[in-house]
Amino acid sequence: MICIINNIENAPVYDDFQDSLEKIEIPRACCFTGSRDLSGGNREEIKSNLEYAINNMISRKQVRDFLCGGAYGFDLLAGHAAAEIKKARPEIRLFLILPCKGHYIKWKYHDIESFWLLWDKADYKVCCQENYSISGMLRRDRFLVDYSRYCAYYKAGSFSHGTKYTVDYAVSRGRKLINVMQSKEEEDLQLSFDL
Repeated sequence: MICIINNIENAPVYDDFQDSLEKIEIPRACCFTGSRDLSGGNREEIKSNLEYAINNMISRKQVRDFLCGGAYGFDLLAGHAAAEIKKARPEIRLFLILPCKGHYIKWKYHDIESFWLLWDKADYKVCCQENYSISGMLRRDRFLVDYSRYCAYYKAGSFSHGTKYTVDYAVSRGRKLINVMQSKEEEDLQLSFDL
């Protein structure tokens, strides 16, 4: 059963969402994390590499659940890429995991618009807590990793705070990292040795 929420105020908060957590197949799940600022990179190249990585995980590792943290920048790009691939591969599911309700209120208009477009495409939506706080952001990041086997990431230059935290946490939890900007040959080799 797909949880359809038309208004973020009706989004279930993490503690009330335990029944939907069972729907995530951790061995077949991938989360996204990455830089908010994509201006230093070629957006089309990032998107192309991301689509390749998603399709590769689907076909080679039978990944079917994709978890998006709902931040502007790489998160939204990744969520939209997964939603686009879902049109041809309806077996995949998109989970939108938000740090809190209204986390987007200080964003630029085009980022807010992109968020709401992704909201409509997501199969499941959850907020980690009611109100904004740094702990809510970190709780969202841990949630993404805890419910995934793979962590696909993008970094522009050095790691940003949230991306670094999430990637470090993924390493500490033994998750498989996928750098979407590595060469396709390196990614193929990495996935072929993944047990």
